[in-house]
Amino acid sequence: MTFLRQAIITASSAAIIFNIQRDWIGLCKTTGESMLPTVDENAVLLVDKRKMAVQKDLRRGDVVMLRSVSNPDELLIKRITAMSGDIMPDSTEPINRYLHYADHIRVPSGHVWVAGDNTGCSRDSRYFGPVPVAVVQGKVLYQLTPEFRDISTTV
Repeated sequence: MTFLRQAIITASSAAIIFNIQRDWIGLCKTTGESMLPTVDENAVLLVDKRKMAVQKDLRRGDVVMLRSVSNPDELLIKRITAMSGDIMPDSTEPINRYLHYADHIRVPSGHVWVAGDNTGCSRDSRYFGPVPVAVVQGKVLYQLTPEFRDISTTV
């Protein structure tokens, strides 16, 4: 009876931890330099993944984890630099493959514009355009390693 009870407790605990990791809070390891100096290369981040709350509460300046629009298996860490309705300024950067070069672009309803802090090493909305809010998977709260840093307050 003790073994069965222990097995049930272990399975229940594993299910709870799995759901917390999947739906509420999670860890993410970064690769690349696109968010330097805010987020270090090969950092471990703590991400608030409460999707409904996160998507309603997005703000310009938030560092977010999102699914790549070109490869949904890939997660990106970027900063929101513009919200729905904002107009992005004149640019000679490619906006996306449909517009090629544009004088300006208005961020559509239900979308955000994201960019890496290290623009020279970042593939972001300058290349793939505005992204749907639905692809935002969470807000980055803290960098845990290699050096602890509160990311939620960086702008």
